[in-house]
Amino acid sequence: MKRKTLILTTVVLALLLVTGQSLWAQNGNTWTIQYFNNPNWTPPYALGAYSAYIDFNWGTVPPGPGMPSTNWTATMTSSVYFPYSGAYVFQALADDEIALQIDGVTYINTIGAGMSGLCAAIKLEQLGNVILEDDVEIGANTTIDRARFKTTHIGAGTKIDNLVQIGHNVTLGDDNIVVSQTGISGSVKTGHHVIFGGQAGVVGHIEITDQVMVATRGGVSKSITRSGKYAGSPVTSLSEYNRQQVHLRKITEYVEQIESLEKRLKELEARCSVPVES
Repeated sequence: MKRKTLILTTVVLALLLVTGQSLWAQNGNTWTIQYFNNPNWTPPYALGAYSAYIDFNWGTVPPGPGMPSTNWTATMTSSVYFPYSGAYVFQALADDEIALQIDGVTYINTIGAGMSGLCAAIKLEQLGNVILEDDVEIGANTTIDRARFKTTHIGAGTKIDNLVQIGHNVTLGDDNIVVSQTGISGSVKTGHHVIFGGQAGVVGHIEITDQVMVATRGGVSKSITRSGKYAGSPVTSLSEYNRQQVHLRKITEYVEQIESLEKRLKELEARCSVPVES
């Protein structure tokens, strides 16, 4: 996981910081708040505090002892862990000017502009690597994402077809076969001799045991703990999938039979019904 230092800088001219919703990044973190009794963050700060969330509505009330009700500023700092790479959206809502810094880089800044409620999309880079064991083959236009921090690992003898997507932190066992247009989400772990048919899909953070075959367009939505052949979306055993397909092909016949039975039942009810005397 990646730790990022978030600094939220605010300046209060009249009313400050009314957040509609607490930031997702605030969950489980502690914010260190430093209040300055001037409009330009001139040290030393006059008041320090801690908060689990940034969600305040001071109005014209001072934030604490020794602070004025207007023309003060504050910095709010927290360390946040981001478990996955990719784009994160940060939104800062306030009545007055506000700035957001992450690891010293400013992403939102309305100081001097008098605006707020802005969003910033920030990409966290992959810092890990990819290891290909001996005799691995990779087809054209196939993408293997390097890990967030550790390793995306492709086992010895594994053959990967064209147009395959393998997410970060995936571990493919030895002698796997991945057919074209298959997508394997992040942190999936497979055993040895696992086969994915064309256009198969696997959700993230699951495990697939040894000697599993997933048929074309199979959708793996949870871990597979027993070796065998699987098909469907979500996948089930191949024999069960085939039985379901037989029934689906006869669905029109089943509907006609049900309608016929309903008609006969109504006729029988009509014959057997006895009028009730009032």
